[in-house]
Amino acid sequence: MKQSKIITKLTIFTLTAFLTMFSIAQDGFEKPWQTDIRIKNENSMNNPPAVRTPCGMAAATLGCGDIVTVDTSTGTNNMGGYACSTWDESGPEHVYALPLAPGSWAITATMTFISGGDLDIFILEGGCDSDNCIAYGDASASATVAGDQTIYIVVDGYMGASGIRDLEVTCVNSEENPDDCSGAIPITGTVSGTTVGATVDPDAPFCGVGPTSPGVWYKLVGAGSDITLDLCTDTSFDTKLTVYEGDCTTLVCVGGNDDFCGLQSGLTFTADSGTVYYVLVHGFGGAAGPFTLTVTGQTGIFIEVPTLGPLALTLLLGSLALIGVFFIRRARKVAA
Repeated sequence: MKQSKIITKLTIFTLTAFLTMFSIAQDGFEKPWQTDIRIKNENSMNNPPAVRTPCGMAAATLGCGDIVTVDTSTGTNNMGGYACSTWDESGPEHVYALPLAPGSWAITATMTFISGGDLDIFILEGGCDSDNCIAYGDASASATVAGDQTIYIVVDGYMGASGIRDLEVTCVNSEENPDDCSGAIPITGTVSGTTVGATVDPDAPFCGVGPTSPGVWYKLVGAGSDITLDLCTDTSFDTKLTVYEGDCTTLVCVGGNDDFCGLQSGLTFTADSGTVYYVLVHGFGGAAGPFTLTVTGQTGIFIEVPTLGPLALTLLLGSLALIGVFFIRRARKVAA
């Protein structure tokens, strides 16, 4: 009986305390759990969570080098935020699919203002989902990705904005535009390329000009005559051109030039027969762009000697020894 009364009193005390707290909260004091919910709701309004709806089927297809006009007012708001950014992207967006061939690609997506509000750009890899964002920017975004896949480029509106922009996509295949001396491409004549997406080469020695902009590498073999290199044709950015000999770990300056034909570069040097020369095409003051490198004069032929591992070398030497033994025995029989 006493135990029942005690339980009853405790129950009444607990209910009274709860109702008192509730009444105080109603009079102006926020409850902790309500405060958390309110903050989350405010954050949701200012930075809505991304909708995880795959957009690949609805995405228009772009190709490398394409320029398209984007009007986001005709789009929908499927992605309100991105894993790589804290920006509120509650405006409508347009999504583009960019299929890539095998290789390693430096991708740059750039918007040019036409009209409207504040738009941003995002690059997605691994599926058309805002969780897969790998790069973003206010007017451009860049990323290096593996090829043989489709990536997605999204133009989205900041805080509900919409607008019109020109969108340009550039793609640089590092296998065709080597960003490192060790990957220099052999050339025997004129070649076209781009420094867009490449990096600055701080380890390249000063040689008439210094490396201050992205650059790509080529190599050629001398044939004992003068060779002229120039960037005067189909090159629109402010360039630099440098030639080295030696090897990539100990480059030795041969010559460099900044302005040879307007803002484009060129130089002439005597190329010793059989000597390998490394050519760095780069820019002035951060400039980058597509170029045509014209090679005038006789060049040698590249003969790449493969590097043999221990097992391959052993097998080769063993084979040569057996061939030698065979011919020695044959010679002895003929002599007998």
